[in-house]
Amino acid sequence: MRRLFRLCHLFILLLTAVLLLSCAVTAGSTFSGVIAAEATGSGQSDAPSPDPDDDGPAETRPQLVVRTSPDDADVWLDGRYLGSTPLDADDLRPGTYRLRIEAQGYYPVARWVDIRSDLSLVIEVELEQIVGYLSVTTDPLDAEVRVDGQLLEDGFAELPIGTRRVGVSAFGYRERTETVTIRENALTSLFVALDAAPFELSGVTLSRSRFNPDNPGATGIVRLSFRVSAPGDGTISVYDSQGTRVWSASLGAFDTWEQMATWDGTAGRQNPVPDGAYDVVLELRGSDGRTDRADRSVTVDSSLTVRYRSIWHAAPGMLYAYSLQPLPPRHAQLAVQTAGIITKADGETVARFPVKLGARVGVGGEVELGVFGSLIANSAPLLDRWGAGFSATWAPVVPGAPQVRAGISAGASYRSPDLDGLYAGPDTLADFPGFFAALPLELALGPLRITAAPEFRLAPALIIFGDDPRPLTNAWTPYGYLKSGALLDLRNLTLGLSTSVRSTPLNQGWGVDLPFQAGAEVHWVLPGSSLAITAFAAGEFDSWTRFYLMGGAGVGVLF
Repeated sequence: MRRLFRLCHLFILLLTAVLLLSCAVTAGSTFSGVIAAEATGSGQSDAPSPDPDDDGPAETRPQLVVRTSPDDADVWLDGRYLGSTPLDADDLRPGTYRLRIEAQGYYPVARWVDIRSDLSLVIEVELEQIVGYLSVTTDPLDAEVRVDGQLLEDGFAELPIGTRRVGVSAFGYRERTETVTIRENALTSLFVALDAAPFELSGVTLSRSRFNPDNPGATGIVRLSFRVSAPGDGTISVYDSQGTRVWSASLGAFDTWEQMATWDGTAGRQNPVPDGAYDVVLELRGSDGRTDRADRSVTVDSSLTVRYRSIWHAAPGMLYAYSLQPLPPRHAQLAVQTAGIITKADGETVARFPVKLGARVGVGGEVELGVFGSLIANSAPLLDRWGAGFSATWAPVVPGAPQVRAGISAGASYRSPDLDGLYAGPDTLADFPGFFAALPLELALGPLRITAAPEFRLAPALIIFGDDPRPLTNAWTPYGYLKSGALLDLRNLTLGLSTSVRSTPLNQGWGVDLPFQAGAEVHWVLPGSSLAITAFAAGEFDSWTRFYLMGGAGVGVLF
């Protein structure tokens, strides 16, 4: 019995040994698989380091992308400097790294990152600025405080650390500038007491040295700008060449540095002074009893005529006609006008919205240059078209007839073709693309000006209207125009009527080719201002049943 028990015990021991040996073999196989996986790079190393010499296949190289706000932060990976942000780095091996981002004036950012061979790792960090606090009190209390040029509200601000320049100013006091150092999370306090400033006059300038009081808006006045350092008052006076005072006005009390006075070229009660040179004199006295004086010279010249005009076609004037009043040198006009049109095209109702942005400038010698850019936006089925153009107009006064001007105007305009490369289309603005030359004539009857101009235009294609058949090719075609108008010039307010009639193609005989254009316009230059406002209505008329009407508006500046 005892022998049987010993045999069973031995059998159990042998079975246990076999089971332990089997588990050991299995565990060894699994451990070998883990080691093999790490060796092939599918796992992660405990202590990896960048190795730019081990490139590997380009398509499996890991990529690290770092973006920071603000840019130009330095990036370090396990102590290796990679560059500044925005950063794209691909010379890395897979693994876990210590990433550190540093920028001057910002808290550094550090984190562990796991870089894999099959993914691009994108890190986006908004850096936190290191700040401190500044409190400024002043005497007087209402002084203006600026830190590095920026206004400090309520005398307190949170600012980036570092050295800052604090400027303190108040009318009637000397300005002071202090330097302070802003430290991390610390409050810097500053008290600035200003010293009273003596009364002084400086920066005296005239807006123009020559002007015509009959011109509209700001072009008919002269502004005298100057600067004072402290409270006071004074007068502005104008003297003629004989030393006689022709105009004077009180300037009131000064409560700020920048001052301005205006003279409209009259001797009071809208009585214009004669042409000639005048002295504009400032006589000022401060509250501290100090006095100061300055004078500048200005010339009144009634021959300098400046007027606001439409820039609707290549040569500025009226909507459909010329105007022979070229701007003097150093004067210019900028304007934008737009309109809305409902008409027919290819049997469909089409909405058109022409827009023109133009400029005109006087270059001297009775010569004026004009340029424009245009866009004609259309509803379907027509393509939007853009264009541009330029002109030069010479318009001298006819000798012996000062009320008559005769001139020459020439230039070119362009409009983009449609989808088929064709330039053919309507002449909505009486300014079909091509080259033009005109001989305008203008008669002045007081404020009324009547103009007429025969014009020759060489167009790159036929002009069509309404349901006229569209040509299949482009062909240079000569046309003649007669453009005429009447303009009532009331200085700040201008009213105009103009028409344009076109001939049939001159290479096909002579005749009038309907439709004709007609328009009415009004321009108002705001008194004392450079701003002008425009409104107009116009149309193209072929018959009682074939026509369109449009209305529009515009704004501009005249200076």
